[in-house]
Amino acid sequence: MNSQSVTRQFAESDLHQELMMFEANDKQMMRLIRYFSHLKFNTAKTYLHWLRSWNEWYQVNAGKNKEWPASSLPVTEGPLLAYLDHLQSSLSRSSIKGCLHALNSIHRKALDLPGIITSEVGYILSAIEQAEARKQKVTRQATPFMITDLKALIKSHRTTRSVRKLRDLCLIWTGFETLLRSAELRRIRMEDLVLDVQTGSFTLTVYRTKTNISTLLTYHLTPQLSANLLRLMDMVRRDQHSHPKDYLFQAVNFQDNGYMPPGWGLRSKGNELSTLLKNHNMPYLPSRTAILDDNEDADDEANAVDDAGMLSKNTLLRAFEALWKELNPQDTDTACWTGHSVRVGGAIQLAIAGYSLPQIMEMGNWTNADMVSRYIRKIAAGKKAMTQFMHGALDE
Repeated sequence: MNSQSVTRQFAESDLHQELMMFEANDKQMMRLIRYFSHLKFNTAKTYLHWLRSWNEWYQVNAGKNKEWPASSLPVTEGPLLAYLDHLQSSLSRSSIKGCLHALNSIHRKALDLPGIITSEVGYILSAIEQAEARKQKVTRQATPFMITDLKALIKSHRTTRSVRKLRDLCLIWTGFETLLRSAELRRIRMEDLVLDVQTGSFTLTVYRTKTNISTLLTYHLTPQLSANLLRLMDMVRRDQHSHPKDYLFQAVNFQDNGYMPPGWGLRSKGNELSTLLKNHNMPYLPSRTAILDDNEDADDEANAVDDAGMLSKNTLLRAFEALWKELNPQDTDTACWTGHSVRVGGAIQLAIAGYSLPQIMEMGNWTNADMVSRYIRKIAAGKKAMTQFMHGALDE
């Protein structure tokens, strides 16, 4: 028996032990391992949350109905409808849809079973949507970051010698110009920037990933932002040539004159799916090499940790909060900017400028028009035909 077979046998044994809660057979166990091993960390984290929520609820309620299967997997319609009824008491339609999407994906892609979104499930979702509409329930959105805010920050920080303040300015500025998501902003590396010496502008190329949709996008940054990024690189003494693999935005040292060294103890260790699964008391995920098919090639990145050294989400939130408080020291009622604020504000600014919904969706890489419409609903309301017609019509 070769080493790979031994490792595979160990993985199956380990998985049997960890998946006993689902009473899954050997084939289902291996499918679950393969499925989660290829997910992005944050996607796996979300799907595991819903899988565990569903399983815990099922274990509590399965004994009350003898017609239900002994295991929560595969998902059957009767228990699922009862679970949705349970979720309605505390969650919004969007959260319930997220739960269904996770369970449906696990069902179809991990277990190779039919989807769980039946007609009856669809009826329940429609009923929840109608109930929320009757209550005039509006999804809260992040406080928008607008062009006036950016101009004020530029004016305040254009001559700063603080690495932290310049990093934070460049971070929120880059987010506003690109409408990148928080994780995508924090994942930018030095090598992703190419300088055009004639225009003095950077071209930024981003490999954007949202769930299972991956896109290679390119942005031409303004000369003003590019100049500040160059100044930041100069202050931290690293750029796309000297440190191409380094992240553009990193943790700042205590002297506020550079980035933390690679050996810094609090530096991000990255995301490991195996650790995530253990923390969730879910299936152990061995190294990818242990679950490769015979026709797959193991490479040097099989055991690599995602995003080691990347700026944490909390650091970005603290940076945006500090910028908010700097411009709004007396405002204690409005929520501070979050990582989503640049996307909301950017969409609103483009709508004000007259760009179409498809153009805004393309810029922010949105696939859901309803999501963007919620951001710009007030602007769109002012552009409705009768609204524009009636403006001043009664003054004659």
